Amino acid sequence: AADYLPGSLHCHGIGTNIDTRGRSRVGAVHDPVEHRKARIMLRDMKLTFLGTRGYIDAWNSRHRRHTSTLISYRGKKVVIDCGEDWLGKLQALKPHAIVITHPHPDHAFGLKKGTPCPVYAVKKAWENMRGFPVEQTNRRFLAIRDVEEIAGINFEPFSVMHSVRAPAVGYRIQAGSTAIFYVPDVIRIYDRSRALNGIQLYIGDGATVNRPILRREK
Repeated sequence: AADYLPGSLHCHGIGTNIDTRGRSRVGAVHDPVEHRKARIMLRDMKLTFLGTRGYIDAWNSRHRRHTSTLISYRGKKVVIDCGEDWLGKLQALKPHAIVITHPHPDHAFGLKKGTPCPVYAVKKAWENMRGFPVEQTNRRFLAIRDVEEIAGINFEPFSVMHSVRAPAVGYRIQAGSTAIFYVPDVIRIYDRSRALNGIQLYIGDGATVNRPILRREK
């Protein structure tokens, strides 16, 4: 059976401004966790990569915390994924919502002490996270290929192949005239032509850049 291979994120886009020094042309954002970040400036949204590390021990100053990405749009903030080492740090980020791609430790275990805001995920992900102390009123269910507006940003989940133990999705995300596709762990994107049609930026699993991602258990 295929299982996940921890890696980093890989970005490919058109007309993006990438700053890996932790600041952007429109002013620095206070870092609540004292961690160097990379930012991508798009026409209608800003992406801040708070963490890109998988469930591994190796890390450095730019690849330190588990996966988490902040989308900022018109004064609203949505966090995608929050891995285990984000426990106790969500309050500092002050997100309006959290969106989960899949329930692996490096993507979702930052929720194990609850959250200060609504959490969005597909039903299969919630089945794996049913023991997390997230209040029922904050448990929001997403459906594959149904667009959900979250804090003014449209999220459309697409099924992807990643792990048999923790079914995953990628998100087509649109804010204003800008569309991106975000899938931090992936082997295959189902309905790929629709998922990637007209996007300005693709953010995907960096483990696929130099080596095969598929790992098989004997």
